[in-house]
Order: sequence, then C-alpha cells, then structure tokens
Amino acid sequence: MYNSNILNNQYWTRMVRIVLLALPTLMMATATLAAAPVGQTIWLRSVATGLFVSADQNRGSFAPLVADRASVAGWEQFQIVDAGGGFIALRAVSNGRYVSADTNRANVPLVADRATLGAWEQFQWVDNAAGQVQLRAVNVNRYVSADLNLGAWGPLVANRIAPSGWETFFWGVVGSTPPPPPPPPPGANPDLGPNVAIFEP
Repeated sequence: MYNSNILNNQYWTRMVRIVLLALPTLMMATATLAAAPVGQTIWLRSVATGLFVSADQNRGSFAPLVADRASVAGWEQFQIVDAGGGFIALRAVSNGRYVSADTNRANVPLVADRATLGAWEQFQWVDNAAGQVQLRAVNVNRYVSADLNLGAWGPLVANRIAPSGWETFFWGVVGSTPPPPPPPPPGANPDLGPNVAIFEP
C-alpha cells in the first residue's frame, strides 16, 4: 500500500517549491517597472540634493558619480543602453564609458570608467511614477543612493537594500525642461552658497 505521510510531505514540498519560484515574480510586480528610455540620452536629478548627477572628469577617472550640479551640460548626460535580460546600462556622454557599480571599492561607488558592458554595469530601472526612478545595481542587488553621509556632493553608491528619498531620482530626456528642484525640508536652512553662514540666535 502507500503511506499517507509520504504523499502529504511530497504535496507540501511541491507547494513550497511553487511559492518560492513565484515569489520573485510577485516581488517584481509590487514595483512599477516601466520601460526604460533605451536609446535616449537623459539627465538624472537627485531627490536628496535637488541637483543633477554628474560624471565629473575633473575629479579623476576613478571618481564616483556625484549629485552636485545646478544645470545639465555634457558631464550630466547619460545614454540608456539595453544591457539584456530586461536590464539597462548607463553610458556617460562625457567620456563614452559605462557606469559601473564597482565592488572592489568601499560602498560600491558608481564610476563611469568601463569600456565594455558586463555584470557590474547592469541596472534595473524601477519607475517610481511622476518622472522619478530608482536604480538597482544587479551585481550587488542594491539600490543606488546619493549618499549625503559620504559627502555633501552626494556621491552615488550602490549599497541600499530598500529605496527611499536618497535612492530616488527625477529624470528626463536631454533637452526637456527639468522640474524645479524640491523645496528644502521644513526647518532646514536654505543653501545660500559657500560664502554665507546662517547662525541661530
């Protein structure tokens, strides 16, 4: 005859396998995954700093991308490239190099220094509605952040498990009018430049 415990265990083993296989699909469905603007040249503006992301070549070839520019010029333009598998790559217009989430360096900085496209240069484009996007580095499964704890210039690093304000960016096609920068949080002092200091009485 047969043992009902064996059949029962096989049933639950199959059910667990089905749930585990379906889980990634269900998780992907919770985020709105819109089509990335593949083939377009875009700008990114950090929600954290209110400034544009730059691949500043004056900082050195291994310097991370930073969110510290008031306007869009050549260093602040990135071409969206199809990286295969539903992922995208960012190519800096300023030097023609791919942006990489470099795991050989602390905090996994984003650096525009790769001549070819590989696993470190793949990102998931997660549309957050209202012209906002979050980028997840595929090689480390972490979100890209303009990390103000690492510097006021907002260096971009791929080390966040979950997205929030620092991991969110406005984006637009180069030539389009960017939205106005977000207002400072309540109670924050306005940025009046490096030569002005505000003292509380």
